[in-house]
Amino acid sequence: MSSHKKRRGMSISETIANMNQGNSNDLSGRNYVFGSFKHSQLSNLMAQDGSESMHYSNSPAVHSTISVNEETATLAGVGVLEGPDDENVVFEDEHSSYEPVSFQEEHYQNLHEDFLNDSSSLLHDPHRSYSTIGEIEEMLPDEANDTDLENQAQKHGHNPSLSRFSKLIRDASMLDTHTVINHCVTKPISYLPAVFLGTLLNILDALSYGMIMFPIGEQIFSGMGAAGISMFYLSCVVSQLVYSLGGSGFSSGIGSEMIEATPFFHSMAMSVLKQLKGREDSVIPTTIVAFAVSSVVTGLVFFLLGKCRLGSLVGFFPRHILVGCIGGVGYFLTVTGIEVSSRIEGGIEYSLPVFHYLTQPLVFLQWSIPWALAIILVIVQHFNHNALIVPLYFILVFVGFHAIVSLVPSWSLEQARQYGWVFESPPSNEPWYGFYKYYDFSLVDWMIVMKEFPIMLALTFFGILHVPINVPALAVSVGMDQFDVDRELVAHGVSNVVSGLIGSIQNYLVYTNSVLFFRAGADSRLSGVMLAAATAGVMFAGPVVIGYIPVCVVGALIYLLGYELLKEALYDTRGRLARFEYLTIVVIVVTMGAWDFVYGILVGILLACLSFVVQAARRPIISGVFTGEYARSIVLRHPKQQAFLQDVGNQIYVLKLGGSLFFGSIGGLEKKIRYRFQEPIFSREPIRYLILDLNNVFSLDFSAVEGLRRIRNLMMEKNCFLLISSVSSTGPTVNALRDAGLWELPEHEEKIQLFNTLNSALEWCENMFLKTYSDIKSRTINSRGKSITKPTPAQKLTSAYDRGVVSSPRESHIFNAATRQVHEEVISSGGILTRGNIPLNLFMATFQGLSKLDESEFAKIIPFFEREVLPLKKAFHNSAKDPPCFYIVESGQVTIDYTFPHTGFKLSTSALPLTAFGNVAVHIWSHRNTVYSSSSTTETIVWKLVHANAVQMQKKQPKLYNELLNISIRLLSERFDSITSNLLVAS
Repeated sequence: MSSHKKRRGMSISETIANMNQGNSNDLSGRNYVFGSFKHSQLSNLMAQDGSESMHYSNSPAVHSTISVNEETATLAGVGVLEGPDDENVVFEDEHSSYEPVSFQEEHYQNLHEDFLNDSSSLLHDPHRSYSTIGEIEEMLPDEANDTDLENQAQKHGHNPSLSRFSKLIRDASMLDTHTVINHCVTKPISYLPAVFLGTLLNILDALSYGMIMFPIGEQIFSGMGAAGISMFYLSCVVSQLVYSLGGSGFSSGIGSEMIEATPFFHSMAMSVLKQLKGREDSVIPTTIVAFAVSSVVTGLVFFLLGKCRLGSLVGFFPRHILVGCIGGVGYFLTVTGIEVSSRIEGGIEYSLPVFHYLTQPLVFLQWSIPWALAIILVIVQHFNHNALIVPLYFILVFVGFHAIVSLVPSWSLEQARQYGWVFESPPSNEPWYGFYKYYDFSLVDWMIVMKEFPIMLALTFFGILHVPINVPALAVSVGMDQFDVDRELVAHGVSNVVSGLIGSIQNYLVYTNSVLFFRAGADSRLSGVMLAAATAGVMFAGPVVIGYIPVCVVGALIYLLGYELLKEALYDTRGRLARFEYLTIVVIVVTMGAWDFVYGILVGILLACLSFVVQAARRPIISGVFTGEYARSIVLRHPKQQAFLQDVGNQIYVLKLGGSLFFGSIGGLEKKIRYRFQEPIFSREPIRYLILDLNNVFSLDFSAVEGLRRIRNLMMEKNCFLLISSVSSTGPTVNALRDAGLWELPEHEEKIQLFNTLNSALEWCENMFLKTYSDIKSRTINSRGKSITKPTPAQKLTSAYDRGVVSSPRESHIFNAATRQVHEEVISSGGILTRGNIPLNLFMATFQGLSKLDESEFAKIIPFFEREVLPLKKAFHNSAKDPPCFYIVESGQVTIDYTFPHTGFKLSTSALPLTAFGNVAVHIWSHRNTVYSSSSTTETIVWKLVHANAVQMQKKQPKLYNELLNISIRLLSERFDSITSNLLVAS
């Protein structure tokens, strides 16, 4: 490394001496920068300067910002100084009387230390950190309830149960009779209305969900209504206790079976019945074990998702697919209501015999009366939205039915059961736990249970989709600002595993019941425990009540649920969704109703994938199209170079890509590029460098890589460069391109380049243009390098074609721009290198195109500047701390870092020799900090106008001061334009 640091450029006197002696040393690589790119070695390049490199065969290196900057520095003099090789000149006068100014380290603090100090002060958390439970409790008022204490403990990372226990110990000595009465008598009594409403809701759900848990339309399952109700109650009690005793973040959440699970239970039951035909004694044991196993499977999946903090992933599933599944459940419930009310065996089949059976007078009344009751309730709810309407309505129907039975002569409850108007009464001695007798594991066919595993997973998948929807919706309804989906998933996992292990079924946090429970006054976990106790009391009463339940009550409940779900899926979404999404919902509903529920979910998933492909393919992946006239690098170049690059910039074509490059979108990109290269568009606006920026590309599949191969072939045919930016050498994009054979031939390594940023790609293109300019200049200037031939345009092109310079409209454009620039360069420079005052040469070359001052006026400016040799890799000026200073770069390279401390945003660029930067006058303070640092690889020499000398110049040479001030303002304006355009293009 030491040898590298000692290398520096030739002095200007040595350069002039060599030129006068006709020295033909190759100065194509500027000596103050170590190393340059050689394209023939790209595949084996090992970066020594922090640039990214590839160790794979058949793929080039990824150019880094540092590596491209090195090559940029070698071209600092192109288009600025006269002579075929004068771009290699380094300004240094060994005979000059100017001595380097001593470096004052106390004026320049290390950039990184200052920034870290500033950031630490900005990022300091002003809030107090509470480390003990006691400190948390001190924040709470004495009347803080358990929910407040739990929320505060969770906020500061403590166990809420420990905090509640600590509060009880703290307040133990303060208990009095009033407190005991308030907590043990008053509050429980105040919760009784809410508990009554919650219990009534559980009873109604048990009649509608639990009663049809098994397909009671089948003869073998016809007596399983009581078992289904008991299993439903048991699942409710388990879930309620888990949620209310701290599992859930909702203190008044209600757990119950999800109605959408019923179709899956029927599917499993019918599948078991079909496979065990001839072994009827094993059907019910195998079915009920499959139900319990599915609950355990559901619980394990919930628990793992919550523990792994993957709750947010569930929300990625399309909402309209779930709505379609809900509509399918509504259709299923409607059909089930007909089956239950009409007592049709074997389920409804879409056939003529079934139609004839349903139109029989008695059967027609049995299924149409519940339908009429449901319609009446819907009409009533349309005018009155009170939460008590539904339970009161069905109580009235229940009472009215029994009143009719008792008042009608020669009509009894037993006759009503006989004709199918009332459910069959279970044995009088049947306890609530009677369903456990079906758990005869000796009769269970475990192989069939395993075969039902796909349906179990479908049931689990459908249940998973509800939790991320119900939890946020419930939080909004009850005014809960902070909730944790992962915590709710863990609670669901525990409740379902426990429920399955004790022989019951799945349960979930029910949104509607929970909202009604909360609005009825339930605001603590005590109310949830009381609800669990009340539900358990109903369960202990046994299933004997079933023998008194009219079929029309259960049928109307099922119809009502089916109507609401169908309305939510098909009516409420009409006009609110895209046509394809609404069609997807309809297809799912029809598939579930006419074919199979599980298949309906599969169709929904396939349609979701198709929907994604269609939408992604329609979404344009090209987010921006720019040419080099606007898309420029932020390297601080000489105005002469900027003028040339502006002239040829339209040969750089930038396509900003975003989203996913896959088989559905790559065709649009390929079509866009091929259209741009068609004649006569390509002849009129030729392209030399095509840049594909992948900064906002999320994924790249094999079809997209194949499309890029075809684009590569087009670039090779048109003799263009394909540049891919915003990629990493170790990233999946480069690996995919390499593995797909994007660099099959040696010439591909030259024509297809990789860059880690878009700015590096633009800078590389500009460097290539400057190299071309240097080559054309050497062909155009005569052997002395002091004059330029001035042929006619026709002669100029003919001569160029003869030399092989111009071979297409693209080369013709570059050639014309270069010759114009060379001609203007010689006229404006006037032979700078022939002068003897070396500092004067530096100033006049730097300010070419920026000022019209003559030689004598420039000579008056020089004494106010100080020449300084900077240490390696040293921050020498900070605009936020140091007085204003104006700099001219003689040799080396200066790194410029723009930092916005309050945002953490940082932008880095570089200044080349023969450029100027900084402030002449006092600048206005802003949030932006600008830090200038010397090169880390070569010696940097600058000329600086410090603030004190600028004040003296303003007094002694006001005209020159104003001219220099105008120059600095013009440079600042150009800098602002280039950085702004670069940020807009790169964003």
